[in-house]
Amino acid sequence: MSVMFRFIVSLALPVAACMFLAAHYFRAGALGMIVFWLLLPGLLWMRSAWIKPAFQALLTVSMIVWIQTLADLIHFRQAFELPWLRVGLIIGGVILVSAFGVLIFEGRALQGRYIHNRETGPVQAGAFLLTLATLGLLYAELSFPVFLLERFFPGFGPVQILIMACYAAWISGKLMDPKRAPTVRARLWLFFSVVFFVQLGLGLAGWEQFLMTGKLHLPVPALIMAGPIYRGEGFFMLFLFLGTVLMVGPAWCSHLCYIGAWDHQASAMQKKPCALPAWTAKIRLILFILVPTVALGLRLAGIDWIWAVAAAAGFGFSGLGIMAVISRKTGIMAHCTVFCPIGLAAVAMGKILVHPVKAYLVS
Repeated sequence: MSVMFRFIVSLALPVAACMFLAAHYFRAGALGMIVFWLLLPGLLWMRSAWIKPAFQALLTVSMIVWIQTLADLIHFRQAFELPWLRVGLIIGGVILVSAFGVLIFEGRALQGRYIHNRETGPVQAGAFLLTLATLGLLYAELSFPVFLLERFFPGFGPVQILIMACYAAWISGKLMDPKRAPTVRARLWLFFSVVFFVQLGLGLAGWEQFLMTGKLHLPVPALIMAGPIYRGEGFFMLFLFLGTVLMVGPAWCSHLCYIGAWDHQASAMQKKPCALPAWTAKIRLILFILVPTVALGLRLAGIDWIWAVAAAAGFGFSGLGIMAVISRKTGIMAHCTVFCPIGLAAVAMGKILVHPVKAYLVS
């Protein structure tokens, strides 16, 4: 028996488990989940080490789904005094398929299959599963379509979640290489920023689906904090910011800030960085207090929104000027380290929230 034939035979159970889940969601009319489970077996043709634990975890989840389905069906049929034994045996068999699908990865036929990048495999699998779980929770709980694919193809949010989970696994693997990590991080950061502003540009051009809530918000990080204070509503971005800071800490500024990537590019033009004066460290603290205070003052004074937008735009353009002049000449990310109040919040909160968690995990 050839190696490829044994490989295909061994994967019959995991693939069948995915097909059964696709059929389950077909009956429910959940088209996005159907496509999710139909696409998932495609990962099995990769040879990366993270595929094995990730797929075993997903098959375990499929078992839970089927057990819950079985319990619901038995309860329903018993309530109406209908026979349930045959249904129980059928779904019990499906549960066994998922269970043996988990175990088959420990068999001899697949022992030498998923061996590439073993040292990064656990981290990549964790990133994949954490992304699936986090975004899946958002998809289930939020009342508006937060995912771009969902806005154009209703119900296809799970497909985008799968794509983003695979992207997370790929990114985490790249960042595990200490020699390449700085370059990779800078490129991914810039890519994220470009995608953000392209999406914003398309939204301004009339494609409202590209805007988060169908409403325009100035892309100034300080407005994450000041905007809700002035409006008295619209706390989604603030909660999103707090959630990401909880997960990544101060790394929010160096991975997820759509403006910071440009400050990094500007500072990189100077090959020999020079230090900023010591007093500049106080400026960001002053701005951290001043920005929300001004926003609250504008709200209490009943200032028309057009003036508030003008003030926010002026603040944003001032930041761009700092990048173009100070960051470019000094080689220091002056906008991020001196001018941006939300950066101070990310650093301070990151230390408060993340360090105790790290200490607990180490202990």
